[in-house]
Amino acid sequence: MLRKLGIVESHSLLRYIARTAILVNPIAEDYGRATARVLRYPDQDISLADAVIAEIGTRLEVPVWTYDHHFDVMEAQVWR
Repeated sequence: MLRKLGIVESHSLLRYIARTAILVNPIAEDYGRATARVLRYPDQDISLADAVIAEIGTRLEVPVWTYDHHFDVMEAQVWR
């Protein structure tokens, strides 16, 4: 956002998200499952952060909004 649309639009979106988003934090179990998920794909450069997001989505039964192909590799539910 910042690079593509600039600081004014980025800050506007940030204010909107801060007002309207439901914030979700990982729980300890998400990290263990995410680690196992990363290690299941040794030929992929999947980050722990992405795997934790996939695990949160799985736990809460909600899709992850992303265009990152690694979520498809991890078989996460994705919303595009």
